Amino acid sequence: MRYLIPMLAVLAAASPAVAAPCQGPQGLPSPGAPLPLVEGQFRYSTEHGLGCTVSSQQGAAMAKHESPVTFLPCLRIGAIGISDSLDQVEKLLGPPVDITDMGVFSESRIYEVAQRGALRPHYVVTYYDSRVVAVQLIGPPMVIPAKFSGLVLGDDQQKIIDTLGWPEKRCQAKGGGIEMWTWANFPIAIDVIDGFAAGFKVTWAAGR
Repeated sequence: MRYLIPMLAVLAAASPAVAAPCQGPQGLPSPGAPLPLVEGQFRYSTEHGLGCTVSSQQGAAMAKHESPVTFLPCLRIGAIGISDSLDQVEKLLGPPVDITDMGVFSESRIYEVAQRGALRPHYVVTYYDSRVVAVQLIGPPMVIPAKFSGLVLGDDQQKIIDTLGWPEKRCQAKGGGIEMWTWANFPIAIDVIDGFAAGFKVTWAAGR
């Protein structure tokens, strides 16, 4: 049995660093029939809204306040999740192609996904004290797809909406062409180009 944990005053998604023209979900198609609940994935339902699916045991413990209410189990893209260690990530993705120092104890690393073609997907992983606090996957569809809540690069906007519901905001990136979709109070975002998923991002301020 699966248990859906709706958002209950947990960490809100970070706003874009640069202000961009934004709009709501006006004009988007409605969500379709509810999708099956899958543990470790976000799901939208008309009854509960957007929530993170956890085991019935974990959900019951949260409901009784025996464990913290969290959607950390759903903050994963492929095999990489928030709070993973740097060593865990690099065992899976190999060495980075670029490292950017972001301040005391913080850095961002880029990992290229090996596949044929001039354009290749890549992960951008941000660490604080060698723990993952943000994961982003960007690029064309993957030969071996990495999933975010059942979604993969190249999925159309209807599948995004069926899975997560309507976004609260769709913000145009500088230069146009890319819309960043965000969901209120959830630290997740999807880059959409011409109606198709071109990037996923999950974040968590403390990495725990």
